[in-house]
Amino acid sequence: MQATVTLGRITGNVHGDSLGLFDIVLVPIIASYHITETDHVAFSFTIWAPTGDYDPDKLANLSTNTWTFIPGVAYTKIFPAANVELSVMWGLQFDTENTATNYQNAPLSDLEGTIIKRWKNGCGLGIIGSWIQQLGDDSGPTADKLNGFVGHAFGAGPIVTYSTEIGKSHVDFNVRVVREFENRRRPEGTLFQASGNLKF
Repeated sequence: MQATVTLGRITGNVHGDSLGLFDIVLVPIIASYHITETDHVAFSFTIWAPTGDYDPDKLANLSTNTWTFIPGVAYTKIFPAANVELSVMWGLQFDTENTATNYQNAPLSDLEGTIIKRWKNGCGLGIIGSWIQQLGDDSGPTADKLNGFVGHAFGAGPIVTYSTEIGKSHVDFNVRVVREFENRRRPEGTLFQASGNLKF
């Protein structure tokens, strides 16, 4: 991570990095409903627990040092003739106060859309678009000096998927790369994510 520090006419760069396990994510609630054979809706509730290492004097940390609660909803439309899947997911993020800095993040809206073309061999290829928008001002001693620090981020990139059956179980893998752009008051970078799901 890199930050630019300005003091009068003097400008310098500060670097920081950390390696290790980030905060643990818990998903105690996932519920889905099939509206039709090609239309599906799902609801979820996600919790991020502050289990990673955190030091308020470091630029890069492995934790946000807050509990994060994210109710979410998703809608999926399948076009059988083309074997194309369109999904839209929206989550609203709420954080507790960072007790080490007395910083309180405002609620955050996270909207993501994907279009994936799938083939009979189980492979899929698609694109992702995302929009993260802060919905209010942060609060706390530092936030007041930053005028609330309201910001946003946009991102786009490819996604590759693979689905198969192992015995009576269904396995899904996906790899995504999302490049952020036009960020305002948020760190900008490239997100790489790989995940797998096993359904018995």
